[in-house]
Amino acid sequence: IASCLVGSEMCIRDSFFYSLSGLDKDIFIISGNHDCPERIAYGARLLENTKFHIAPVFNGEMKRTELFDEFGKVNVYMLPFVKPVGVRKYIGTADNYTQAVKAVIDKADINQEERNILVAHQFVTGALRCDSEELTVGTLDNVDATVFDKFDYVALGHIHKLDYNSEQNQNIVYPGSTISMGFDELGKHGFIVGNIEKDKLEIAFIPADNREFKEFEFDITNINRQLIADTTTIGMPKVEVEKERLLRINPTLRVTTYQMFYDASHADEILNTNFDYVIDAIDCVTSKINLVEECFKRKIPIICSMGTGNKSVSYTHLRAH
Repeated sequence: IASCLVGSEMCIRDSFFYSLSGLDKDIFIISGNHDCPERIAYGARLLENTKFHIAPVFNGEMKRTELFDEFGKVNVYMLPFVKPVGVRKYIGTADNYTQAVKAVIDKADINQEERNILVAHQFVTGALRCDSEELTVGTLDNVDATVFDKFDYVALGHIHKLDYNSEQNQNIVYPGSTISMGFDELGKHGFIVGNIEKDKLEIAFIPADNREFKEFEFDITNINRQLIADTTTIGMPKVEVEKERLLRINPTLRVTTYQMFYDASHADEILNTNFDYVIDAIDCVTSKINLVEECFKRKIPIICSMGTGNKSVSYTHLRAH
């Protein structure tokens, strides 16, 4: 687990880790750039004799855990998020992030005759950054991928989008966050699974579930202010939506629709029909006044929906002369 844990609710985090404990698998956890290292490392020593391996607060070196399988030994190194200033405290000069991470790795004296896995939380050159990730000035926080050459596989946290290309036999991978953290992180989210043998690495991306985040643009302003509008009517003409609603209320109605912007030029076309009532729900004041005047001339009863927006009183008088 190489991602930031601070964003998770404590009860969810506790439930998640408790579920992991039932798998009887070795679990490796490091702190990210949003985490407080001291809080994440709390209890690390207490759990040393269990299968939960938590990276301590950075003290100048990476914690290494030895695992064994039918192919021999596997070394798992944990490197929590580090900055150059934190590395300089323990290891000489480190003017940028690449130098800082390289200095820590070089100090580890890694045996490349054995299989080596690194769990880290840094921004590696070439990865796609997202808006929800913390930025530093320019690209100064970039770490060049070549500093990880000693590892057979590098499990990275920090970038929220999946960065893995199976065709390139990629061994430095960002599985991304398990859910989208912003609109620029749309697409599949999940995790990486695989096997690492002596000279062979097989990994694959597994979606977290069947859902995929996508972005759609549409106008939903009418949903907020019109009774007939909801998510099923988006893109439909209002007159057709109103007709459908009226017919659902009374299927015997005869409803004629005119999809137009009403003004004085349409009065004869519409109002020469023998209507029993006219209901006015027009927003445009000029058109509203004209409709009222035309109905009055034709002696057609009209019911008006009047607005009080930006008015100092909550009523409107309309007097016909």
